Amino acid sequence: MKSFTLTILFATFLVLTLTTVSCSKQKTSPEIVEEIIDNNVEIKDSMDDMNVLKIVAVLTIKEEKYRDEVEKALTSVVDGTRTEEGNISYELHQDVSNPLVYVFIEVWNSREAIEIHNQTPHFLAFKEAIKNKVDLSVNVIRKIY
Repeated sequence: MKSFTLTILFATFLVLTLTTVSCSKQKTSPEIVEEIIDNNVEIKDSMDDMNVLKIVAVLTIKEEKYRDEVEKALTSVVDGTRTEEGNISYELHQDVSNPLVYVFIEVWNSREAIEIHNQTPHFLAFKEAIKNKVDLSVNVIRKIY
């Protein structure tokens, strides 16, 4: 029975890496697993929702001398954005072969949520902090298949 329970918990953890729990505040994976077990919380698979919008933004720091300042701005905008109501996921990645290249992978529940995000104080501060220090490409995408 212990093996079966551990298998279920591990499977739940794996599912959680690809899903979002419908709740109002960010929770850690152990908190989410506990809530699912204790309260039978419904899991919403946001990655299969054709209406969800995703953003892939690639940011390249122009010169090494800007790296510390830009990295501080990156973590600040991530922390602020993860608290936004329309945000499903906001991840920051770093290129393994070029440490000056960062990739945001964002998941939003609507275009309106993105527009609201673009006017938040933390995003406007981020834009100002990276101005003339990075090259940036942004693609807003949605799942079609």
